[in-house]
Amino acid sequence: MKASTYLLAAGLMIAPAIASAQTAPAAPAAGQAAAPAVGDTVYDSTGATMGTVEAVTPQAVVINTGTVKVPVPPTSVGKDAKGWHMAMTKADLEAAGQQAQAAQQAQLKSALTPGAQVHASDGTTVIGTVKAADDQFVTLTSSSGREVKLPIAGFGAGPNGVVVGMTAEQFNAAVGGAAAPTPGN
Repeated sequence: MKASTYLLAAGLMIAPAIASAQTAPAAPAAGQAAAPAVGDTVYDSTGATMGTVEAVTPQAVVINTGTVKVPVPPTSVGKDAKGWHMAMTKADLEAAGQQAQAAQQAQLKSALTPGAQVHASDGTTVIGTVKAADDQFVTLTSSSGREVKLPIAGFGAGPNGVVVGMTAEQFNAAVGGAAAPTPGN
């Protein structure tokens, strides 16, 4: 049996693309309120601190409650005299965020079947296929035929199937720099 090359990329985490975005929102239309900025505090329906804004895109405001990071539609965050607020409690938002994360993990695990194509972070470039997966690692056979083992936390479900949190160039550079498998390992 051919041994896998271990490629552990420190900090290789994939999350919904929106959660990592730090782009500024589009300018508000006339009569439309401005969006919150990264670092702003958001309050819940009871007036208690819900969390802080982690990222803002035209599609979502990502709120970090300290327990979960939850993307919400910008229209669900309003402003009053106290600041930014939502019409739900922190507990409700955290429960919804945890439920969404569990659903994403289940979707990912069901997609990590042997033979499934794996795409680079662009979501379209195929970098290899799944050979095997467990609760901690995914073994890939790269496009060049080399086997690599990556932490499962580096994968996500994308619109075209499984994606890994690196570009094709980053992946190829890492695989090219990995030690060759040794028989018996």
